[in-house]
Amino acid sequence: MFILPHLLWGPRTPYYVGKQRCAEYWWTTMLFINNIYPNMTDLCMKWTWYLANDMQFFIVSPLFIYAFFRKPLVGLGLLSLLLTICMGATGFLVVYQDFTLPLYDAPWFPVTDLIYRAPFARVPPYLIGLLTGFILFKLKANKATFPRAVFYLGWIITTGVIMSILFGTNVNKPMGIVGSALYDSLSHLSWGISLSWVVLACRFGGSG
Repeated sequence: MFILPHLLWGPRTPYYVGKQRCAEYWWTTMLFINNIYPNMTDLCMKWTWYLANDMQFFIVSPLFIYAFFRKPLVGLGLLSLLLTICMGATGFLVVYQDFTLPLYDAPWFPVTDLIYRAPFARVPPYLIGLLTGFILFKLKANKATFPRAVFYLGWIITTGVIMSILFGTNVNKPMGIVGSALYDSLSHLSWGISLSWVVLACRFGGSG
């Protein structure tokens, strides 16, 4: 924060690293809360908001890991509850703020502050990753095997989901508020599940 402004030079440098912003809000980066405070326009080193998300998720992850191994049903219930709350909050904000996709005409910073960098919008893939690790552990311990048909079906579904996420907003007209809410609330979760399938399929011999 103190050295970086002296190392960068270019027309976009003031946008990403502002001396005044860093002098005033440097502590939010050090405490890993800069994905919550301040708003995006005042953020020092704007790209570091995701580090805050990762650190926050890392801090709370032992709670889920402990629950998975001690009381798997409790852990799964806790994870499902948190996923439901996070996706519900994302969908509600999309509807309440009228963030209709694609966001060509929407004000970027309000979207960023309320949804894009918010921990509740980013945590679903992380939680799916924790669950995937637990599934890998249990299946490996049980020496599980699967028929080829399961892998074929899984790859077809996963490919369709990934293509829908990547190209679902490439439309010539607004998706509508319901479609936008569904996309924003489900896309991160679906992406995490799709990548988890890739990991599981490759681990258990269904990669090709």
